[in-house]
Amino acid sequence: MVKDEWIPVDVQLPPEGVMVLVTCESKKGIRSVNRAYYSDGFWHGSGSMAGVTAWMEMPLPYKKGR
Repeated sequence: MVKDEWIPVDVQLPPEGVMVLVTCESKKGIRSVNRAYYSDGFWHGSGSMAGVTAWMEMPLPYKKGR
């Protein structure tokens, strides 16, 4: 079951190497949601990885009939 809640990075980090959704906030206060994974102390993913504030598990892919 996928959890549908954001987890602040100062509370808990995701398991290493697992793709998750992250909320990033720029110095200007602009927020975005990106896909990323955490490994060796760094975030790796699409878009800017500066200012990662929270993460959540990836949703399940679409499946017809669900």
